[in-house]
Amino acid sequence: GGEEFGIALVDCDIDTAVARIEHFRATLNRRRSGEDEPAVTMSFGVAELSRERSLDVLYAHADQALYDAKDAGRNRVITVARINLTGGEFVT
Repeated sequence: GGEEFGIALVDCDIDTAVARIEHFRATLNRRRSGEDEPAVTMSFGVAELSRERSLDVLYAHADQALYDAKDAGRNRVITVARINLTGGEFVT
């Protein structure tokens, strides 16, 4: 299990958003104070409002990218541009 949160980055293109989120994810992984603490991982699905038709579509696509990140092994950032939105599979 885990929690799901939404983060809105204003005036930020998708490449910059991915870089910021990746930095946040990596920083969180380094912040463990001892080996006895459980590992904390975060998976992210990223979508860009300018590429989507509505907020509902934006949320649905970000959610699909999030689940693809989890299915791909967790603790990673996946963007809508990397998934096939009709079948929910990675585009190679």
